[in-house]
Amino acid sequence: AIPDEYIPVIDVHDPTPATEGLSFVLNDAGTAYVVLAYTNHKLPPAPDQSAAVLATEVYIPYSYNGLPVVSIANAAFAETAITSITLPKTLVAIGEKAFFGSSVPAVNIPASVLHIADDAFIECNALASITVESGNTRYTVDGNYLVDGAAIRRGFGNGEIPSYITEIGDNAFKGCDAITSVTIPASVTKIGDAAFASCRNLTEAVVDASVSALPNNMFDGCSSLASVTLSDSISTISFAAFRGTGFTSYTVPSGITAIESSAFAECSAMTELNFSLGLVKIGGSAFQNCIRLTSVILPSGLNYIGAYAFSGCLGLTTVKFPNTVQTICSGAFYGCERLQSVHIPKSVTVMGTCVFYGVDATFSVSIETSYVPTKWVTNWDVRLVENALESGKIATVAHRVTLHKSVTPPTE
Repeated sequence: AIPDEYIPVIDVHDPTPATEGLSFVLNDAGTAYVVLAYTNHKLPPAPDQSAAVLATEVYIPYSYNGLPVVSIANAAFAETAITSITLPKTLVAIGEKAFFGSSVPAVNIPASVLHIADDAFIECNALASITVESGNTRYTVDGNYLVDGAAIRRGFGNGEIPSYITEIGDNAFKGCDAITSVTIPASVTKIGDAAFASCRNLTEAVVDASVSALPNNMFDGCSSLASVTLSDSISTISFAAFRGTGFTSYTVPSGITAIESSAFAECSAMTELNFSLGLVKIGGSAFQNCIRLTSVILPSGLNYIGAYAFSGCLGLTTVKFPNTVQTICSGAFYGCERLQSVHIPKSVTVMGTCVFYGVDATFSVSIETSYVPTKWVTNWDVRLVENALESGKIATVAHRVTLHKSVTPPTE
């Protein structure tokens, strides 16, 4: 709700009518109007009885029924085919996903606007220009960035990020097809989730930001992204940070200690993956469905492999575990059907269910112990293993089970 003190007083009726298809609703106090939606539901049908077509050029009046129009509701113009929009001089707030997925190419922010939701313009692939009227006390435009103080709230193209910027907001560049490269300076100390997600033409990024973790979904869905340099301050690659990116090869930097869930999932072009010393944890589904990976050599110091971490890596033939791994969770290599053999070191004290379910029938595993640790479930390789172990010897267990790949994987 917008406090009454921020609602402008108007004494002149806007002579220009609202574009047909705009819906308005009174605010809770009954003192102003909100643009609720832009829809053809209230328009008369065309002569051929088909749905009426919305105009692509939209005018929002500054008064409606004698009261000011002060805000745009959540998703009001989402996925509309508008080519221009005039915002009213009385506008104070623009809601969440207000223009999500719309085709609007340019927006002029009135001087009266005091709040724009971080995700107001996400997936606006055609948005190439934002301007802010003089006199606005909160927002400015610097280059291709809508700036709120020292924070970028929306980016709509390439350019050098100014050195006074300390924050890049949630979804700030999400869905921006105009950006092809970015360098985030060390002045940035906060980056919001999904800041560059779904930037389909982004090919390279340098993250010099002074942050300890690459945020959730940072480059999620950046299908052309092939090169990323991370600052030495970053120790964690967070949830889905690089999911669905265009890497053909990637070397995890030495400063990274944790790769969280789904961080590199669906990187279907990746053929080479290298790890550096320092990595301790690989989270669940971290490299799931990286179908072109053929070899994974895990680094010394790693002690945890999460559930389904490498599941669906159909091309994987070689996996080497260091003697520091302690936990291999359920389904870690589920469906890696070309995997031939593995050696499991005695450091592994916890083994989940169906770790190697779906491998080829000739798959074999050697175990560096003469007994099954108490925290190894008995169906880790889809059958009991106790009887195959010989006391005092490194056991080789042949995998002779007929597999049913349609079975739904168990949860961890």
